[in-house]
Amino acid sequence: MVNVINRYSDKCHNSHQPHLFIQESASGYYATSSTYFDEGCTPPNIIELVLRVLGQIDLDPCAEGDKKITARLHYTLQDDGLQHNWYGRLFINPPFSCPGKWIVKLQNEFLSGRVQEAIALLPTVTDTDWLNSALKTQPICFLKERIKFLDASYQPNLSAPHSYCLVYWGNNQHQFQEVFEEYGIVYLPIWRLTQNNLPSNEKVLLVNSTSSTNHVPSQQQSQVLPVNSTSSTNQAPNPSESRVLPVNSTSSTKRRARGKGTGRIHWRTVTKRNGKQYEQAWYDWELNMGKKTISKSTYIPKHLLNIILELEINKAPVNEILGMLGITYES
Repeated sequence: MVNVINRYSDKCHNSHQPHLFIQESASGYYATSSTYFDEGCTPPNIIELVLRVLGQIDLDPCAEGDKKITARLHYTLQDDGLQHNWYGRLFINPPFSCPGKWIVKLQNEFLSGRVQEAIALLPTVTDTDWLNSALKTQPICFLKERIKFLDASYQPNLSAPHSYCLVYWGNNQHQFQEVFEEYGIVYLPIWRLTQNNLPSNEKVLLVNSTSSTNHVPSQQQSQVLPVNSTSSTNQAPNPSESRVLPVNSTSSTKRRARGKGTGRIHWRTVTKRNGKQYEQAWYDWELNMGKKTISKSTYIPKHLLNIILELEINKAPVNEILGMLGITYES
């Protein structure tokens, strides 16, 4: 939950002037030039909000030595979290001076399927590649107020030098929005609109990196793609309880090459028997196989969602996208 440079050094607290800290680890990623601010512990009120989204924290990959934050597993400086696999639901407040390596690690762990949900507390440095890559695909909350991090005595004495944001990975982005919108400005990815932004009860997936989330096509402009659950190449749990959502017919400024098929990403809201709802991503696609045309809808596993999204934004051939989903057809 905290930055893993040695926060108990006296020189961290005797002066507010920058200092140089060198901490070696097996990965070498802890060797960093930093300021005293690299030792700030996450305030309890932030953790309380995180728990309202995640329910529990399974892993803290950047834990402080005394592991003040309740988690099932902690990786401290000595453990070097970058050298281990991550699992479950996690919260991470990476070292202020080198967050990029940790976010790359987090995204890879999420895409692998080992991490189901995660929230990262990050400096709002939008001129960095590591944050920009997350902003394109993940929900984010830009906090209204500056954070006061906790010092070694666990007192709120370390004021953040600039603003911070929280970035979410997982399939519960509406809960993330509901919890954090009181404390900052929440943006969902540019390619997805929340139900509150749409007329009636529709949700539209905009696969368009240049589009505005304020623009919603009218009902007359959107095309509803019916999905036959018996023709799908992948079966989702409780298909009878799922609802097919409309797909924006002008989903990208790019055009797929002629003869490469057509495809759309859409979302179904599935209701469990206990009444809890969750979302599933599906890929509606059509391929002309010469004498016949195949039209189907294929479930997108969570760990492949970001990959399929990027391929669709770039209008990759449908066969290439289907290959990622384990489906092959010969022309």
